[in-house]
Amino acid sequence: MDKEKVLGLLDQLKPILAGKAESIGAETAKQLTATLDQTRAEVVQGEGMALGISLQGLVQAVSNASLPGTELRFTDEEKPVWEELKSLTDKERTDIFRGVHLF
Repeated sequence: MDKEKVLGLLDQLKPILAGKAESIGAETAKQLTATLDQTRAEVVQGEGMALGISLQGLVQAVSNASLPGTELRFTDEEKPVWEELKSLTDKERTDIFRGVHLF
């Protein structure tokens, strides 16, 4: 996984999530931003499978906040950042599972 690409996406996602405070509530926005910050720190320090595992927690938290009945929605301009981050995480998860099955 390309760390620089992931870090760039996380850096782009942070102001998007922070800007959602009015629609999702300040506390939820603060929690998501804190999770993003923690994930970013883990990505900076991590390698290999650890990167994918770190990203999975963030993707799950944001996904939960954007389930039907919740208020987190991404605009057409914001969606590409979120979709690319999800896609990288899904690919990494698939690669991890493929590696586990080889043993």
